[in-house]
Amino acid sequence: MLEGTNMRKDNRGLTLIELIIAITMATIILGAVGLFLINAMRSYDAATSNIDLQMEAHVMMEQIGSWIMEGNRIEVADHVTVDMGSNTSTVDKVLVIYQIPRTSDVDRLPSGLRRDAEGNLITNFDPTETAPPIMASKRLIWMQDGRLYTKIVKGIADFDNDVTRRVEDVDSEGNCFCEYMESFEPGWDPDKATVSVMVGLKAGKQDYQLENEFRVRNEIQAAPTAEPELTPEPGPGI
Repeated sequence: MLEGTNMRKDNRGLTLIELIIAITMATIILGAVGLFLINAMRSYDAATSNIDLQMEAHVMMEQIGSWIMEGNRIEVADHVTVDMGSNTSTVDKVLVIYQIPRTSDVDRLPSGLRRDAEGNLITNFDPTETAPPIMASKRLIWMQDGRLYTKIVKGIADFDNDVTRRVEDVDSEGNCFCEYMESFEPGWDPDKATVSVMVGLKAGKQDYQLENEFRVRNEIQAAPTAEPELTPEPGPGI
């Protein structure tokens, strides 16, 4: 070490201005990163909600399609009374899917098989007794208060003259099979034997619409139409 050389050490720290600038820059960077993460999380939540809504709609539509293809008479009814115990209301655009027994099915059963009144196959029966008449059933599907409901009504004997427009003992939880409903538009085309179903679902800011058409695969059991009344022609001299 040389003598006489003046050695100076710089012991200065950050000045107040430098510290303020550093804190400001760090705040801006952290704020930008936080905003990016928040937007990314919101986008992820929105995409997840949209996917869930689409899955819900497709599962619901597939279930409705299976019910339609099992039926053999279709109606779209209005002014149907729905009784939920403490709440009774009237709804429109109710999809009604009948399951009406066909005589050919009953007559062609193998020996040892019979159907009960509800159409179920049974083997334990008294062959000397006359088989009970098979009752028809119908499934009703309707939207109410943002939910889609379904209910089966059994024991319809005079199905050709069934004009009952009332559904009783509806369970708000047990008979609900889809929430987030915004619209339900069923349609029946008897010429093509097809049912069109359009649904709209909404959850928060996400909404999704789905439309499908189903062909009834069973032979349609059309309701009989009333024969027109014939007016007798006036005879001679009248």
